[in-house]
Amino acid sequence: MKIIISLHIYLFTGHFHTPTYVLEHLATFTVSPENDLVYPADGMRRLLAMEKTNGIWTQKMLMKVDAKSMGVNIIDQENKEIVERLPLDLVREPTAFTSNDPKELYNNILIYIVGHPPEESPTPAEMHIFQCNNVRARDVVEDLKSYMAGGHGTSRHRGRHT
Repeated sequence: MKIIISLHIYLFTGHFHTPTYVLEHLATFTVSPENDLVYPADGMRRLLAMEKTNGIWTQKMLMKVDAKSMGVNIIDQENKEIVERLPLDLVREPTAFTSNDPKELYNNILIYIVGHPPEESPTPAEMHIFQCNNVRARDVVEDLKSYMAGGHGTSRHRGRHT
């Protein structure tokens, strides 16, 4: 009964839950057919190729989904500065790539595209790629999709840094 009561208080008082996820930024690519980067699967393929050739430098980040401002904030975990503010209405195709193989280095990947579709804007979109820590990439995708649809996320709190 207590859970139901607190849920009602949450819904009716207008308080917004702001989920925060601990992530490692792996790469950002420009989305374009010329680069063979159009879909999240293309980004995953490029990431794995990059790992074999150049290696990947990671940076610990926090990703906050803010329902109030309808945005996604990417924050440097060390100095807590906002690195990027992304309008939620420009976030497209959040996708999780997961693997249970313990040998797989990139086994909990979140990829999403930020920007207008090519038919709507000449400005190229960007593809952001992260390894999720302490939370399943699928849960982050589910939350992003919920916020994108006008909801307030799933509020499961599993493994989230708040």
